[in-house]
Amino acid sequence: MDRAALPRAGIRDRPLAQTPIATAYRWEALPMTAPFPEDNPPSPAKIALGKRLFFDKRLSRDNQVACASCHV
Repeated sequence: MDRAALPRAGIRDRPLAQTPIATAYRWEALPMTAPFPEDNPPSPAKIALGKRLFFDKRLSRDNQVACASCHV
């Protein structure tokens, strides 16, 4: 099969996108703790539940990947 002959949604006919001009960015330190609503403060039970969910592979489609697999 000649892949070059296949249409690619007009990609070949479009001009390359122009690179945006770099702008200055001001980096700021992250807060030491995450903000939370005043009417729903953190508690040891909520923190423990969050940790269990974050590391639980059973929440993925194939029971093989936890949030922590990518985000640690």
